Amino acid sequence: MSIHERFKLIREELNLTQEELGARMGRKQSEISKWETGKQALSAEILDDFIKVTNLSNNHLIYLMRGPESESEFGEDLEPMIIREQFEDAEMQRVIEIFKNETELRKEFSLISNYPNKQRRRLINNMISILKNERE
Repeated sequence: MSIHERFKLIREELNLTQEELGARMGRKQSEISKWETGKQALSAEILDDFIKVTNLSNNHLIYLMRGPESESEFGEDLEPMIIREQFEDAEMQRVIEIFKNETELRKEFSLISNYPNKQRRRLINNMISILKNERE
């Protein structure tokens, strides 16, 4: 398995689409596709960004670069479930930090949490739509 295939495998284990990963890395979906297919090289800068936005360990970076021979060195650290859990934990911590620092946002979400389900769902869908449009 090539470094490009391992890159894709980890992205998929994190349940991220190419578009989502691209947004996190400040890159286009087409760039992610080129990296995964090997049409464009994965530079040290790209790998560093990938590790940072996905909160993967240095062991994962070594796995990306060296491949299966490194699996025996790291054992459980490379298990898909552990990779996902580490990513989700780090992601949740970033969100919590935003809420800690943004009092108004926290208050608004607190109010929304008390809305009836239908109204809350509509508001959340509107917010998601706005955020997606902002990214584009």
